[in-house]
Amino acid sequence: MNYQEFLEKLINDGIDAVKEDYKPGDNRLKGSIKGFEECRGQPPDVLYTLLIESRKTADEKFIETQEGDKKGVDEYWYFQSRAGEIEWVCNSVSAMLVNQGLPPLIPPTCRGAMNAARILGVG
Repeated sequence: MNYQEFLEKLINDGIDAVKEDYKPGDNRLKGSIKGFEECRGQPPDVLYTLLIESRKTADEKFIETQEGDKKGVDEYWYFQSRAGEIEWVCNSVSAMLVNQGLPPLIPPTCRGAMNAARILGVG
């Protein structure tokens, strides 16, 4: 399995999972899908750049929403969910890269390694 095939499976599986986790119309679902779709077809260096940008945007929205208005909180969860799924992609891709003897984007977690192994059909 090459990198693009791995990435495509990772993204499609992730979108299927968030559709089970969140109700239609939920900002967390919309943000999660947006995050996955932004990763589609991207090389590792672009994934890392997306991760940094998405975390920054979510952090900025968190600071803006300290007053707790519903609209702001909903927007925060959109951006936080987007960032979380981009991080999940980077985590799983990092595990795949380490498996190939390459440097990771971020330190992969055990869950990321297990997910990469599942996709690659090893383990």
